[in-house]
Amino acid sequence: AVGFHPSFRGHNHSPALTVCPNGDVLAVWYTSWREYEPEVSLIAARLRFGAEAWEFPSRLIDLPGANDHAPLLWTDRGRVRLFWGSPRFGPGAFPFQEIASDDSGATWSAVRFP
Repeated sequence: AVGFHPSFRGHNHSPALTVCPNGDVLAVWYTSWREYEPEVSLIAARLRFGAEAWEFPSRLIDLPGANDHAPLLWTDRGRVRLFWGSPRFGPGAFPFQEIASDDSGATWSAVRFP
């Protein structure tokens, strides 16, 4: 566990993968101890265009008290979008949310809800 943020847990799956406009490959998946606990977060790793090894993964999304779950990446017309769900977030919660990047995932927008 040396070098990993404390939000990295032993249960990791449901990866999303996209090729960014700059040619990098971006992977996002969720990490938890148990799949439906409230502190599930999303982590990301990048394979830079032309590189042979992935960069060290880092925490991407961790909304407090939310089960940040089941990421989906979509690249279209130069924009990368990340959608994910938050099951059991609470009454009246949105079923999913989205962030977007116009620079191949270097920076992201604020969270948007449907």
